[in-house]
Amino acid sequence: MTLDINQLQHELNTQDNLFTEDPIYIVYEWEQIYSEQEGEEYEWRDEDHDLIDDKEIKKLTDKEIEEKGYSKCYYKEVRRFISAFLTMKSAEQFIKQNSYHWRKPHVYVETLWRNEEMKGIREYFMKCQAKEKKK
Repeated sequence: MTLDINQLQHELNTQDNLFTEDPIYIVYEWEQIYSEQEGEEYEWRDEDHDLIDDKEIKKLTDKEIEEKGYSKCYYKEVRRFISAFLTMKSAEQFIKQNSYHWRKPHVYVETLWRNEEMKGIREYFMKCQAKEKKK
């Protein structure tokens, strides 16, 4: 895929900035970080660390859960950076084409505040005059 400067410029100048000055669109995934400490979220695992369906657990007594060797595994979900994009359209297209690689990928808008280098690059593309393609 080649970069179409005219299309990029159009997107930068017309896209919804989501009430964010100098936006940059970050693709994150939700990563589970496991812990032995009790947390808000947990899942049930067997002795081989395979996931146990909640429906199965609800049918069992505490004694049956213990006999089967099931354990509660606590975790928290944290955002993990995947990539950054100048436009929402590019970020969404990236997710559409690559979502199978990550767990719950999503776009989050951040600001380029105090990042003069990136703001300069963004402003350059917003104002530049693309060269006409020779026929």
